[in-house]
Amino acid sequence: THCISSAASDVYKRQIQEALQKVLEIILGSLKERKKDDDEEEEPDDIKAPLNFIVNTISDDLNNVNSVAAGVALSWTLAQYFPEYLDPLIPVLIKTLAKLVKDHISLATQFNNNTNPTANNAEYEAKMTSKLLTKLLKFSAMRISVLGDQRRNFLSILVQLIDRSVDRDLLMKVIEICRGWIFSSNELFPTVKEKAGILTKMMVFDLKGDTVLSKAFYQTIVDIFNDKSLSFTELTVRMEQPFLVGTKLSEVTIRQELMSILDSSLDKDINLSLIHI
Repeated sequence: THCISSAASDVYKRQIQEALQKVLEIILGSLKERKKDDDEEEEPDDIKAPLNFIVNTISDDLNNVNSVAAGVALSWTLAQYFPEYLDPLIPVLIKTLAKLVKDHISLATQFNNNTNPTANNAEYEAKMTSKLLTKLLKFSAMRISVLGDQRRNFLSILVQLIDRSVDRDLLMKVIEICRGWIFSSNELFPTVKEKAGILTKMMVFDLKGDTVLSKAFYQTIVDIFNDKSLSFTELTVRMEQPFLVGTKLSEVTIRQELMSILDSSLDKDINLSLIHI
Protein backbone atom coordinates (compact mmCIF):
# COMPACT_ATOMS: atom_id res chain seq x y z
CA THR A 1 0.00 0.00 0.00
CA HIS A 2 2.83 2.41 0.86
CA CYS A 3 4.37 1.66 -2.52
CA ILE A 4 1.24 2.86 -4.27
CA SER A 5 0.11 5.65 -1.99
CA SER A 6 3.42 7.37 -1.25
CA ALA A 7 3.13 11.01 -2.28
CA ALA A 8 5.98 12.56 -4.27
CA SER A 9 6.00 16.09 -2.92
CA ASP A 10 9.79 16.46 -2.70
CA VAL A 11 12.99 15.03 -4.16
CA TYR A 12 13.34 12.22 -1.61
CA LYS A 13 9.78 11.00 -1.98
CA ARG A 14 10.02 11.14 -5.77
CA GLN A 15 13.11 8.95 -5.72
CA ILE A 16 11.40 6.47 -3.39
CA GLN A 17 8.33 6.46 -5.63
CA GLU A 18 10.37 5.76 -8.77
CA ALA A 19 12.22 2.89 -7.07
CA LEU A 20 8.98 1.34 -5.81
CA GLN A 21 7.53 1.38 -9.32
CA LYS A 22 9.84 -1.57 -10.05
CA VAL A 23 8.09 -3.57 -7.35
CA LEU A 24 4.71 -2.63 -8.79
CA GLU A 25 5.84 -3.70 -12.25
CA ILE A 26 6.59 -7.19 -10.92
CA ILE A 27 3.14 -7.38 -9.32
CA LEU A 28 1.35 -6.14 -12.44
CA GLY A 29 3.37 -8.49 -14.63
CA SER A 30 2.26 -11.39 -12.46
CA LEU A 31 -1.37 -10.31 -12.68
CA LYS A 32 -1.05 -10.03 -16.46
CA GLU A 33 0.28 -13.58 -16.70
CA ARG A 34 -2.56 -14.86 -14.52
CA LYS A 35 -5.06 -13.14 -16.77
CA LYS A 36 -3.53 -14.85 -19.82
CA ASP A 37 -3.78 -18.24 -18.13
CA ASP A 38 -7.41 -17.67 -17.13
CA ASP A 39 -9.93 -18.81 -19.76
CA GLU A 40 -12.71 -16.64 -18.34
CA GLU A 41 -13.55 -13.50 -20.31
CA GLU A 42 -14.19 -11.45 -17.18
CA GLU A 43 -11.28 -10.92 -14.84
CA PRO A 44 -11.64 -12.58 -11.42
CA ASP A 45 -12.02 -10.41 -8.32
CA ASP A 46 -8.52 -11.17 -7.08
CA ILE A 47 -7.19 -9.43 -10.22
CA LYS A 48 -9.75 -6.64 -10.44
CA ALA A 49 -9.48 -5.66 -6.77
CA PRO A 50 -5.79 -4.61 -6.78
CA LEU A 51 -6.16 -2.94 -10.17
CA ASN A 52 -9.16 -0.92 -9.00
CA PHE A 53 -7.23 0.04 -5.87
CA ILE A 54 -4.38 1.36 -8.06
CA VAL A 55 -6.82 3.31 -10.23
CA ASN A 56 -8.44 4.89 -7.15
CA THR A 57 -5.01 5.80 -5.81
CA ILE A 58 -4.07 7.40 -9.13
CA SER A 59 -7.30 9.42 -9.09
CA ASP A 60 -6.55 10.65 -5.57
CA ASP A 61 -2.96 11.51 -6.46
CA LEU A 62 -3.85 13.44 -9.60
CA ASN A 63 -6.38 15.51 -7.68
CA ASN A 64 -3.83 16.37 -5.00
CA VAL A 65 -1.28 18.99 -6.04
CA ASN A 66 1.36 17.43 -3.76
CA SER A 67 1.16 13.97 -5.29
CA VAL A 68 0.68 14.58 -9.02
CA ALA A 69 4.11 13.08 -9.80
CA ALA A 70 3.16 9.89 -7.98
CA GLY A 71 -0.12 9.71 -9.88
CA VAL A 72 1.60 10.12 -13.24
CA ALA A 73 4.25 7.52 -12.38
CA LEU A 74 1.56 5.04 -11.29
CA SER A 75 -0.47 5.77 -14.42
CA TRP A 76 2.45 4.99 -16.71
CA THR A 77 3.32 1.79 -14.87
CA LEU A 78 -0.27 0.57 -14.98
CA ALA A 79 -0.54 1.55 -18.66
CA GLN A 80 2.21 -0.93 -19.54
CA TYR A 81 0.03 -3.84 -18.42
CA PHE A 82 -3.63 -2.79 -18.12
CA PRO A 83 -4.08 0.50 -20.04
CA GLU A 84 -7.84 0.00 -20.35
CA TYR A 85 -8.22 0.44 -16.59
CA LEU A 86 -7.12 4.06 -16.99
CA ASP A 87 -9.78 4.96 -19.55
CA PRO A 88 -12.22 6.32 -16.92
CA LEU A 89 -9.44 8.68 -15.76
CA ILE A 90 -8.72 10.11 -19.22
CA PRO A 91 -10.32 13.54 -18.49
CA VAL A 92 -8.23 14.06 -15.35
CA LEU A 93 -5.10 12.70 -17.07
CA ILE A 94 -5.49 15.16 -19.95
CA LYS A 95 -6.15 17.96 -17.46
CA THR A 96 -2.95 16.99 -15.65
CA LEU A 97 -1.09 16.94 -18.96
CA ALA A 98 -2.27 20.48 -19.73
CA LYS A 99 -1.14 21.67 -16.30
CA LEU A 100 2.28 20.04 -16.73
CA VAL A 101 2.73 21.69 -20.13
CA LYS A 102 1.98 25.06 -18.58
CA ASP A 103 4.52 24.37 -15.82
CA HIS A 104 7.03 23.06 -18.37
CA ILE A 105 6.94 26.26 -20.40
CA SER A 106 7.09 28.45 -17.29
CA LEU A 107 10.02 26.51 -15.79
CA ALA A 108 11.96 26.70 -19.04
CA THR A 109 11.64 30.48 -18.91
CA GLN A 110 12.94 30.54 -15.33
CA PHE A 111 15.84 28.25 -16.15
CA ASN A 112 16.91 30.39 -19.09
CA ASN A 113 16.94 33.47 -16.84
CA ASN A 114 20.51 33.51 -15.45
CA THR A 115 19.68 36.22 -12.92
CA ASN A 116 17.11 34.04 -11.20
CA PRO A 117 18.47 32.86 -7.82
CA THR A 118 16.39 29.67 -8.01
CA ALA A 119 17.76 28.69 -11.42
CA ASN A 120 19.25 25.38 -10.17
CA ASN A 121 15.97 24.33 -8.61
CA ALA A 122 14.15 25.40 -11.77
CA GLU A 123 16.48 23.19 -13.82
CA TYR A 124 15.67 20.15 -11.68
CA GLU A 125 11.94 20.87 -11.74
CA ALA A 126 12.09 21.33 -15.51
CA LYS A 127 13.73 17.91 -15.96
CA MET A 128 11.22 16.22 -13.66
CA THR A 129 8.31 17.91 -15.43
CA SER A 130 9.65 16.77 -18.81
CA LYS A 131 9.83 13.18 -17.55
CA LEU A 132 6.23 13.32 -16.34
CA LEU A 133 5.14 14.96 -19.59
CA THR A 134 6.77 12.20 -21.62
CA LYS A 135 4.85 9.54 -19.70
CA LEU A 136 1.48 11.25 -20.18
CA LEU A 137 2.19 12.03 -23.84
CA LYS A 138 2.99 8.38 -24.54
CA PHE A 139 -0.09 7.16 -22.68
CA SER A 140 -2.39 9.63 -24.47
CA ALA A 141 -0.90 8.67 -27.84
CA MET A 142 -1.31 4.99 -26.97
CA ARG A 143 -5.01 5.49 -26.16
CA ILE A 144 -5.74 8.06 -28.88
CA SER A 145 -8.61 5.97 -30.27
CA VAL A 146 -10.52 6.02 -26.97
CA LEU A 147 -9.84 9.61 -25.92
CA GLY A 148 -13.22 10.70 -27.30
CA ASP A 149 -13.87 14.39 -26.70
CA GLN A 150 -10.46 14.68 -25.03
CA ARG A 151 -8.66 13.93 -28.30
CA ARG A 152 -8.99 17.53 -29.47
CA ASN A 153 -7.60 18.78 -26.15
CA PHE A 154 -4.67 16.39 -26.42
CA LEU A 155 -3.84 17.46 -29.97
CA SER A 156 -4.08 21.13 -28.93
CA ILE A 157 -1.58 20.39 -26.16
CA LEU A 158 0.80 18.86 -28.74
CA VAL A 159 0.54 22.01 -30.85
CA GLN A 160 1.28 24.15 -27.81
CA LEU A 161 4.38 22.09 -27.04
CA ILE A 162 5.62 22.27 -30.63
CA ASP A 163 5.13 26.02 -30.66
CA ARG A 164 6.51 26.96 -27.24
CA SER A 165 8.70 24.22 -25.78
CA VAL A 166 12.49 24.50 -26.02
CA ASP A 167 13.12 20.96 -24.77
CA ARG A 168 14.60 19.20 -27.79
CA ASP A 169 14.37 15.69 -26.27
CA LEU A 170 10.69 16.16 -25.45
CA LEU A 171 9.94 17.50 -28.93
CA MET A 172 11.76 14.55 -30.47
CA LYS A 173 9.33 12.34 -28.52
CA VAL A 174 6.46 14.29 -30.13
CA ILE A 175 7.94 13.64 -33.57
CA GLU A 176 8.27 9.93 -32.72
CA ILE A 177 4.63 9.84 -31.63
CA CYS A 178 3.52 11.37 -34.92
CA ARG A 179 5.67 8.96 -36.91
CA GLY A 180 4.04 6.09 -35.04
CA TRP A 181 0.59 7.34 -36.05
CA ILE A 182 1.65 7.65 -39.69
CA PHE A 183 3.76 4.55 -40.30
CA SER A 184 2.83 2.02 -37.60
CA SER A 185 -0.88 2.45 -36.94
CA ASN A 186 -4.02 1.40 -38.76
CA GLU A 187 -6.37 3.13 -36.33
CA LEU A 188 -8.92 5.71 -37.43
CA PHE A 189 -7.59 8.34 -35.05
CA PRO A 190 -6.01 10.76 -35.28
CA THR A 191 -7.69 11.59 -38.58
CA VAL A 192 -5.56 12.43 -41.61
CA LYS A 193 -6.52 16.08 -41.17
CA GLU A 194 -5.37 15.99 -37.53
CA LYS A 195 -2.07 14.30 -38.40
CA ALA A 196 -1.45 16.83 -41.15
CA GLY A 197 -2.24 19.73 -38.81
CA ILE A 198 0.31 18.53 -36.24
CA LEU A 199 2.96 17.90 -38.88
CA THR A 200 2.46 21.27 -40.56
CA LYS A 201 2.90 22.99 -37.21
CA MET A 202 6.36 21.41 -36.98
CA MET A 203 7.57 23.72 -39.74
CA VAL A 204 8.18 26.14 -36.85
CA PHE A 205 11.29 24.14 -35.93
CA ASP A 206 13.13 25.63 -38.89
CA LEU A 207 11.97 29.14 -37.95
CA LYS A 208 13.31 28.56 -34.43
CA GLY A 209 16.68 27.68 -35.90
CA ASP A 210 16.74 24.18 -34.40
CA THR A 211 18.45 22.20 -37.15
CA VAL A 212 18.16 18.86 -35.31
CA LEU A 213 14.38 19.05 -34.89
CA SER A 214 13.96 20.53 -38.35
CA LYS A 215 15.93 17.69 -39.92
CA ALA A 216 13.90 15.08 -38.00
CA PHE A 217 10.66 16.70 -39.17
CA TYR A 218 11.64 16.97 -42.82
CA GLN A 219 13.00 13.42 -42.75
CA THR A 220 9.45 12.43 -41.80
CA ILE A 221 8.19 14.33 -44.85
CA VAL A 222 10.72 12.49 -47.03
CA ASP A 223 9.60 9.15 -45.59
CA ILE A 224 5.93 9.98 -46.19
CA PHE A 225 6.52 10.70 -49.88
CA ASN A 226 8.75 7.64 -50.26
CA ASP A 227 6.15 5.33 -48.70
CA LYS A 228 4.32 3.64 -51.57
CA SER A 229 1.29 2.91 -49.38
CA LEU A 230 0.83 6.66 -48.89
CA SER A 231 1.23 7.65 -52.55
CA PHE A 232 -1.59 9.85 -53.89
CA THR A 233 -3.39 9.85 -50.54
CA GLU A 234 -4.99 12.71 -48.65
CA LEU A 235 -1.93 12.93 -46.40
CA THR A 236 0.52 13.56 -49.23
CA VAL A 237 -1.83 16.18 -50.66
CA ARG A 238 -1.97 17.97 -47.32
CA MET A 239 1.82 17.73 -46.96
CA GLU A 240 2.59 19.49 -50.24
CA GLN A 241 3.37 22.80 -48.52
CA PRO A 242 5.96 21.36 -46.07
CA PHE A 243 7.37 19.33 -48.98
CA LEU A 244 7.93 22.41 -51.14
CA VAL A 245 9.35 24.41 -48.22
CA GLY A 246 11.74 21.53 -47.60
CA THR A 247 13.15 21.82 -51.12
CA LYS A 248 14.66 25.16 -50.01
CA LEU A 249 16.05 23.78 -46.76
CA SER A 250 19.67 24.58 -45.86
CA GLU A 251 20.19 20.92 -44.82
CA VAL A 252 21.70 19.51 -48.01
CA THR A 253 20.82 15.81 -47.64
CA ILE A 254 17.12 16.40 -46.93
CA ARG A 255 16.88 19.03 -49.66
CA GLN A 256 18.43 16.69 -52.22
CA GLU A 257 16.08 13.84 -51.26
CA LEU A 258 13.03 16.07 -51.63
CA MET A 259 14.28 17.44 -54.96
CA SER A 260 14.86 13.89 -56.17
CA ILE A 261 11.29 12.95 -55.25
CA LEU A 262 10.00 16.07 -56.99
CA ASP A 263 12.07 15.37 -60.09
CA SER A 264 10.86 11.78 -60.35
CA SER A 265 7.25 12.95 -60.13
CA LEU A 266 7.55 15.31 -63.09
CA ASP A 267 6.92 14.26 -66.66
CA LYS A 268 10.05 14.07 -68.81
CA ASP A 269 8.10 15.38 -71.78
CA ILE A 270 8.93 19.10 -71.95
CA ASN A 271 5.41 20.09 -72.97
CA LEU A 272 3.83 18.22 -70.05
CA SER A 273 6.43 19.59 -67.65
CA LEU A 274 5.43 23.15 -68.55
CA ILE A 275 2.11 22.48 -66.80
CA HIS A 276 3.96 22.52 -63.45
CA ILE A 277 5.52 25.94 -64.05
